Amino acid sequence: MMMLSVRRVWLLLALVALLGGCVRIGSAPSPSALVVRSPLPIASATSALPAATPRPTPAATPTPTASPTPGPTATPNDGAQVIDVTLADNLTIEPSKMTVTAGQPVRFVVTNDGALDHDFFVGSDKEQRQRESGTGEPGKDRFIAVPPGETVVLTMTFPTPGKTIAGCPISGQYSAGMKSNITIKAP
Repeated sequence: MMMLSVRRVWLLLALVALLGGCVRIGSAPSPSALVVRSPLPIASATSALPAATPRPTPAATPTPTASPTPGPTATPNDGAQVIDVTLADNLTIEPSKMTVTAGQPVRFVVTNDGALDHDFFVGSDKEQRQRESGTGEPGKDRFIAVPPGETVVLTMTFPTPGKTIAGCPISGQYSAGMKSNITIKAP
């Protein structure tokens, strides 16, 4: 019985301490002198609380959206080579091999058809591994984040022939095989 009384006293003290920061008593002892301040809006019995916002369901976007990081400006009629790329939750990038021409703009239309976040980063194996480990810079003109169900466009020009890699350096995905080899051929 004594234990119950101690709990009630502590509850009362906690309530008083809580209200002590929220209530200001004016000079007049009347009830109208009490001003209650609450850091949160108080809902009345007649007001409705806002409905929970549903999470989006991943779905392919029919048309490409703008790149979150500006790259080289290219227009739809610029003669760019268009490569449709799909990032999947089974840690693959399709196509697994790409061939582009040096000096010609390339427009990567990248769709994340999974439920996981994926990135699309163009760089050497060393750069991919650095990004995966959280070091190194992604290169604004070589990197885009592609949220689940979204399509993002990355337009770039490869200046010289050679080879490079497109990969997803998020949380070990690159090391697990989420990459595509890019061959850059001479014009």
